[in-house]
Amino acid sequence: DDDSNFHMDYIVAASNLRAENYDIPAADRHQSKRIAGRIIPAIATTTAAVAGLMCLELLKLIQGQKNIGSYRTAYLNLAVQYFVLSQPCRPQSFEVSSTTVQPQPVSVRVYPGSFVFDFSIRF
Repeated sequence: DDDSNFHMDYIVAASNLRAENYDIPAADRHQSKRIAGRIIPAIATTTAAVAGLMCLELLKLIQGQKNIGSYRTAYLNLAVQYFVLSQPCRPQSFEVSSTTVQPQPVSVRVYPGSFVFDFSIRF
């Protein structure tokens, strides 16, 4: 909001260089400031939505859900208010040197604050 901030000068210069590269119209300082002002709330909203969805899946892991049908893959598009939850597909197996390779169990250790969650994922 303060006109003395030099970071807006950088954003305007960088966006105008990009506009020149791709033959699109350049934006003045006011237009760039308006566009950047809309990006920050969008990033915060998207980050909050993704963090919430990840916490739901993490809660299932902590509760010991072993059935892959309990988990969901989420697709989220906030621009058009589109939200889809679907069951994840099994990982694809492939052949290397005449041997079939299956996905290996993954061990994950999460450190949120002072809590430690240690769990393994088996397919």
